[in-house]
Amino acid sequence: MVLLHAINPWGFSWRRRVTEDTVDLNRPFRDFTQAAGPDPDYYAVHPLLLPPDFPWTDANRAAIDAFVAAHGMARWQHAITHGQRTQPDGVFFAGNAPTWSNATMREILRRHVRGARRLHWIDIHTGLGPTGHGEMIYAGRDLVADLARTRACWGPQVTSVFEGSSASALVEGTIGNAAYDECPGTAFAGIALEFGTRPLGQVIDALRVDHWAAARAPDHAALRETARDLMLDAFFVDTDAWKRTVLDQGRDAFVRAVSTLRA
Repeated sequence: MVLLHAINPWGFSWRRRVTEDTVDLNRPFRDFTQAAGPDPDYYAVHPLLLPPDFPWTDANRAAIDAFVAAHGMARWQHAITHGQRTQPDGVFFAGNAPTWSNATMREILRRHVRGARRLHWIDIHTGLGPTGHGEMIYAGRDLVADLARTRACWGPQVTSVFEGSSASALVEGTIGNAAYDECPGTAFAGIALEFGTRPLGQVIDALRVDHWAAARAPDHAALRETARDLMLDAFFVDTDAWKRTVLDQGRDAFVRAVSTLRA
């Protein structure tokens, strides 16, 4: 059993999703030899997410509402979260080169997992879906055999972005790709265990404030502290009930993984 925690120590220190390179760590596991192309989806939403002025104006809110009305919530979510490579100050930036955290993750896999016959992978997330619900999202590549192996372990309730059954949009460069790259020949089964916290709009607003403060007001101590508080509140619910359901569902997922491997 390999347990990883705080693979993004800079982000943990500053209560941010991003690394010291402003990269979201669940987006940069990709082939960087391929140059980043145009990204019209993110181009369209970046000025809405990070407008010139803060606090957000009524005009900004109206522009966001108009985008959602015209294109739908699914398009809005995908444009924001898919993993853009054009705006380093923007949300869910995937970077244009491997980060320290990326390289460290790969080294850990090479050292401790490479050569294993099977790998059951659980990647713990918060911030998406109904409060307290742990959605088991398939964490591998679009491979029928790997999805089937994953469902054989965790059950038919495992969702998939490739099937459109997940609360998550289809995103690129997720961390599970590292297992494929660094552990060739290992049979993969994996989930991102995603625990809901707050409504999606509140989570996105916390990310907006965090990125706006970092990019536009890095010396504004009070605003940076507000951003840290909003991020904690968006991704962690400080109640016994929420923590209990996270513990119970998380323990169940680990037991299933270990039991299936033993079988």
